[in-house]
Amino acid sequence: MKNLIFCTLAIFLSINLLYSQNEGFSCSSAERNRILEENNPLIKADREKLEIETQNHLNNPNKSDVLHIVPIVFHIIHKYGSENISKAQIEDQVRILNEDFRKLNNDTSSIVAAFKSIAADSKVEFRLAKKDPNGNCTEGITRVYSLLTDDADDDAKYEDPAWPRNKYLNVWVVKSVSGAAGYAYYPSTWTSAEIDGIIINHQYIGSIGTGSTTRSRALTHEIGHYLNLSHPWGNSNDPGLADNCNDDDGVSDTPNTIGWTTCTLAGTSCGSLDNVQNFMEYSYCTKMYTTGQKDRLRTALESTTASRSSLWQTSNLIATGTNDGYVPTACTPIADFSISHENICNGNVVQYSDLSYNGDLSQATWLWTFQGGTPATSTELNPTVTYVNAGNFNTTLSVTNQTGTGQATKNSILSVFDKSLGEQAPFNYGFENSSFPNNTIDANKSWEVIQGDLYPFQRTTSAFTSGSASVRIRNYGNVDGTLNSLISPNIVMPQNTVSVSLTFKVAYAKKTTTSADNLKVYLTSDCGKTWSLRYSRSGTTLSSTASIISGTFVPTSTQWREETVSMGSFADSTNLKIKFDMTSNGGNYLYIDDINISIVTSDNLLENHEPYIDVFPNPITENTKISYSVYKNSDVQFSLTDLTGRTLGVYSEEQTVGNYTFNLNEIVTEIPNGVYILTTNISGFKKSFRLTNAK
Repeated sequence: MKNLIFCTLAIFLSINLLYSQNEGFSCSSAERNRILEENNPLIKADREKLEIETQNHLNNPNKSDVLHIVPIVFHIIHKYGSENISKAQIEDQVRILNEDFRKLNNDTSSIVAAFKSIAADSKVEFRLAKKDPNGNCTEGITRVYSLLTDDADDDAKYEDPAWPRNKYLNVWVVKSVSGAAGYAYYPSTWTSAEIDGIIINHQYIGSIGTGSTTRSRALTHEIGHYLNLSHPWGNSNDPGLADNCNDDDGVSDTPNTIGWTTCTLAGTSCGSLDNVQNFMEYSYCTKMYTTGQKDRLRTALESTTASRSSLWQTSNLIATGTNDGYVPTACTPIADFSISHENICNGNVVQYSDLSYNGDLSQATWLWTFQGGTPATSTELNPTVTYVNAGNFNTTLSVTNQTGTGQATKNSILSVFDKSLGEQAPFNYGFENSSFPNNTIDANKSWEVIQGDLYPFQRTTSAFTSGSASVRIRNYGNVDGTLNSLISPNIVMPQNTVSVSLTFKVAYAKKTTTSADNLKVYLTSDCGKTWSLRYSRSGTTLSSTASIISGTFVPTSTQWREETVSMGSFADSTNLKIKFDMTSNGGNYLYIDDINISIVTSDNLLENHEPYIDVFPNPITENTKISYSVYKNSDVQFSLTDLTGRTLGVYSEEQTVGNYTFNLNEIVTEIPNGVYILTTNISGFKKSFRLTNAK
């Protein structure tokens, strides 16, 4: 074939299109290539130079056919989930690569007869590095914790930086790649060394563990891109288009094709039999490279223009411990571990799991130290520990084998809460405390802000429903898909609580028609050990205004909406914490205010009939009144407190059935400027109101 596509970024492989007949496919190669070349026009010139070298090499009758060994390192970017794949799964993938590139895969026997004679042994072998860039012992695997493992792109690579690309093929394994199985960069000396290599979903590594036989050829495909192979249909990211017959991949023995997403072995899309089983196809039955592809990828390894030529040199194999005859030394282990839960109530237990690697652990010993835990130390592999007292605690693990000791300390890995402490229900919060998220009087009443990007939840005085403040988050400016969280303190329910209701007020505007920010509300009754989703809105359904606001959104009084959170089984909980999760996707500011937990207790219930209670007007004037109904002879109590919990006044009476109204100044005659909480209790029905005095 004739025309090589000058694309710098290899095709994103759709997880279910590469090996399935029924799922869709997405790719951003053309756009990424355009941006990359605009930022650095030298890349296109570099690719053109490599193409000239490639064509000259293909016409050389004395081409080298010696074995080229390529050192490889796997960077595992994980959150201690299934994406933190095992050494065995990685070794299985390396086995598959070597079978595919050396034509040792068992399924070559089922190659279509027309192509069996040109199925090639590429004479390329991959070996896990045994020495790191500093000459230290390694198993060719690194592991780093990062939230960027979700919907990963090049940013995730910086979490575990590339080893020198002139010495190693870098492969980053992640939890997911946005809309793809993975992608690779074509060879160019002008591509940034920090990102050169392959990033791939863990489910496409190997045939065991989280991998599978049908997905295990994805890395073979991506390394093809890394070594300058295109798709058989050439300069197109869209297989199946008739126009693809007019384009090709620069390889003479791969017939022109429109590209296949099904295993149609008799396909003749461009007038001749298609090589549907080619590793660079999108079918799910790939099993061969052609002789022409072999020559092309070997040119990429041998050309100085391609930035791959030093990988297989004898000096580099010695430097990376991948040369024939090298006997690796035993590695000192790298200690690592995970914990079953990061937040628990006091008196609960957690399970620790050893995840140490990079050494022979068959005869290893373990020594754990648990700050605040019982036991305080352990020599078990995966110990269980009880925490009686509240606090934030550290844990240290030392792992020793015949070579040495690796140690890891994780500070504040566990937060233990006393579920009897915190705020008391009924609860009303309006972010009036200027020290938010901290409570300088009582740390148990502090909030927690978990920052996912530049703009987390922050207190603001630019908008509010009552009082003088709310909390907001700027969604535009945060990377799409970024998650920020806001977590309340523990909220304690009275023992005789019958039911609970939770409301809050929200204001949000879309910045563009495609804004898709998502607000979720979770509840927990076990101090954050587990969370339950109780509310979710996004985009248009989240908006509190029909307008698209391109500038900074500051809501008016009519652009707030009260939301009620479904309590479900949490209505019977003795304590609660609330978590607001905001996933940014190009929208405007979102504001939250007036979080209110109202309760009904069992005291003096009258057929669970909740009395009417209201306070108006608010902000406070000399005419502010409390209006309420009593449905049976009842104890009625109202108390007014400031935000520190100091009581300003109490009204308490026994009253008969009827409707009542009285002035707030009967409780307190002089109320300074500020924000106050009025707590009402009628027949065991409790409700709180946030009042403002701004005379």
